[in-house]
Amino acid sequence: MIEQIVVDTNVILHADNPVSGYQSDSMCFLDRFLKDGCYRLALDRTPPLGRQHNESQILQEYLEHVTYDSSFGFYFLIKVLERSWFDIVGRTNYRREVKIIIQEVSNKVDRIFLRVTCMANSRKFVTHDFSDFPMQKRKRLAKTLQVRLLTARELI
Repeated sequence: MIEQIVVDTNVILHADNPVSGYQSDSMCFLDRFLKDGCYRLALDRTPPLGRQHNESQILQEYLEHVTYDSSFGFYFLIKVLERSWFDIVGRTNYRREVKIIIQEVSNKVDRIFLRVTCMANSRKFVTHDFSDFPMQKRKRLAKTLQVRLLTARELI
């Protein structure tokens, strides 16, 4: 089965950042994503393929931060879109899950990523954000939402 996963913007950006301690892990993970075909990028709404505007807040986050200068990250996004290696899974609207996410996550963009994670078939969110998602919070979210917040290294 192909796994739908949510990938945080920081994972894509780390692939092009030699200063980051996550560069190698990010590059290996994104490369595996493109080579193995075992993942699909989970998105909240339809990307602007043939449309005037973008409806996906996750894709908008990528486009705001991943620039042409970040060559590998930009290449990754282009290939995923070209190959249609993404699935529109939406965002959870279950009151219980939304309530937990609002209580646990202050960053509104991170809330969207987590709501999409709840709808992805793997319920996996690949992120290197330990300031918004420290280990204790990752464990709580795993227990309360049955989601897994993982680093790129954990998937290579």
